[in-house]
Amino acid sequence: VLRLADSEDRPSIGYLYEAMDKAKEAIRDNLKEKKKLYMPIWKIIDKRWTGQLHQPLHEAAYYLNPAIRFSPTFKKDREVMH
Repeated sequence: VLRLADSEDRPSIGYLYEAMDKAKEAIRDNLKEKKKLYMPIWKIIDKRWTGQLHQPLHEAAYYLNPAIRFSPTFKKDREVMH
C-alpha cells in the first residue's frame, strides 16, 4: 500500500481503497483468522485510514475505476455506496 501511494508512475487514487481492503484481508489470513490477533492491527489501520485517507474522493475513484469496477472480484462496499 505504501509503495502504491508513494508511486509517481501512475495516479494511485483509484487503487488505494482496494489496496487497503486487500492489505487488511492479507493480515487476517496470515494470522489464521484469529480475531484476537488481527483486530488490534485492524484498529490501528482503521484509525489512520479514517483520520487521514478515507475521503469521498477515494471512494468515488474506487467505484468509478473501470479496472476495478469490471473485475470479477469487485464488491459493492456499503461505505462506498452511501
